[in-house]
Amino acid sequence: MSIDRKTLIIFTLGSFTSSAGWALYYTLSRIDLKIELDAGYTGLMILVAAESLAGIASILWGHLGDRLGRRRMVLVGLFSALPLALLGILRDPRFFILMAALAAILHSASVPSVMAVLVSESRVSGRRLGLFGGGGSIGWAFGSLLIAPVEGLGGPTAVYLLSAALVGLSLLIFFAWYPYLETEDGASSWEFVRRLPLLIVGVAVTYFGVLWAFTVLSIKLYYELGGDKMLFALFYGGIPALIGGAIEPIAGLIADKIGGFKLLIASSLAYLALAPLLYISSGIFMALLWLTPIYPFYYVSVGKTYSDLAPPELKATSMGAANTAYSLGGLASGFMGTITDVYGTSLTVALSMAVIGGGILTLMAGSPKIFTHLQVYTQ
Repeated sequence: MSIDRKTLIIFTLGSFTSSAGWALYYTLSRIDLKIELDAGYTGLMILVAAESLAGIASILWGHLGDRLGRRRMVLVGLFSALPLALLGILRDPRFFILMAALAAILHSASVPSVMAVLVSESRVSGRRLGLFGGGGSIGWAFGSLLIAPVEGLGGPTAVYLLSAALVGLSLLIFFAWYPYLETEDGASSWEFVRRLPLLIVGVAVTYFGVLWAFTVLSIKLYYELGGDKMLFALFYGGIPALIGGAIEPIAGLIADKIGGFKLLIASSLAYLALAPLLYISSGIFMALLWLTPIYPFYYVSVGKTYSDLAPPELKATSMGAANTAYSLGGLASGFMGTITDVYGTSLTVALSMAVIGGGILTLMAGSPKIFTHLQVYTQ
């Protein structure tokens, strides 16, 4: 039996709430750490690595959810709200990064089990991911717009407290309305992962290049907008998220139609083309280019590709494997801050393009045969 429409709407509301909270954190934390706490690009990229390191265990969290109960793993994620709330108080860069990493670790425990609800049926997994992601994108826009007035009222402390409250509320929503998903024994999660080594590496390498380039280019965007935090919040997160909210459901339909893997290759090539254009552009032209909606297609395509390769009893594991690939890419980018600090943005963009290209070639070499499992065990 399919999950009902009410459950899908409630989970989309949870996605909106969660993304609003994380938008507050991500939009402020980059500027806060790099500029206000004077941590440099090295500190900024260590933060990215710390956030990504937490997600490497996502495949384990997904496996535990499949075997011990997915709803329990959602409850574990609720504890991520506490370290998020402390970020406005702990103003030493080292403690800031430590608390951010702890929040990411705890939250990552819940993500595969939440996503498993959406991909329980392969034939409609793309559109469900798109709707869920669309709600998240609108939530991201809402959070991005909140940051300036909230910071004006209570400084960084108020922003991080609100971020923690929204993230915690979203996990309460997921926990309270989590549907019963019955599973059956099947192939082990480790056998599932061994079928997909090149796909995992390809996504990790591609995402590494994208994250390295676009993290550094986001600072360029901040300066191109005159250092105006409100404008930066609008162009960095607010407007792209609104565009993404409209496009992600469409991306989901396209993924269901042509397949997640083809869409993954296309969106990766789009990132490869956009990075140098952002580097050579300036002012409002760069800001407009920043709005190019690639991520909605990339996000949906990765989730669709992984979920279609998993049998019903390993859906949370498959979503965990996707998050692990993201996290490996993010961790690798975290070691690149010193290169950017020493050699500058131009070499960073050139090297990141080479990395993205290498990831695409790896994906092509490991082009998977999709084994869809259309049985659904949902009550």
